[in-house]
Amino acid sequence: MTRTRPILFSAVAALLGISLVASAILEMAGSQILPLGQFLLGGNVPMAALVLGIGFLLAAAEPALQTTFTRLAIIYAVASILFQLIAGSQLGNHVFVQGIIVPVVAAVLLVALHPQPRLIMPMMSSDRPATTVG
Repeated sequence: MTRTRPILFSAVAALLGISLVASAILEMAGSQILPLGQFLLGGNVPMAALVLGIGFLLAAAEPALQTTFTRLAIIYAVASILFQLIAGSQLGNHVFVQGIIVPVVAAVLLVALHPQPRLIMPMMSSDRPATTVG
């Protein structure tokens, strides 16, 4: 399993990246019709998802990015759960189950398959001096 972990990690990261890239492409039409986020805040949601998806694709091939994108997958999974539950309850209980399942399964698999799982949780090192605010 030790040799296959990096390969399986890369496969899951690539699949999550492909999912995000495809979702971004599909959402582009809607954002062109009613670009509220772009109009009000200057954000471009499909491009943000596209860039994040490309990041996961890069992390699949680049070990130096794997820890960062595993952390992002965890944040994405938590945010997806909260969004689907809150938006679903606000929109007449219209929750997209796949909007919860895909990010959560991907995050769990990336954590489980990470080549160096201890790197995922940042630890305080005694080597670093404590910083004070003031």
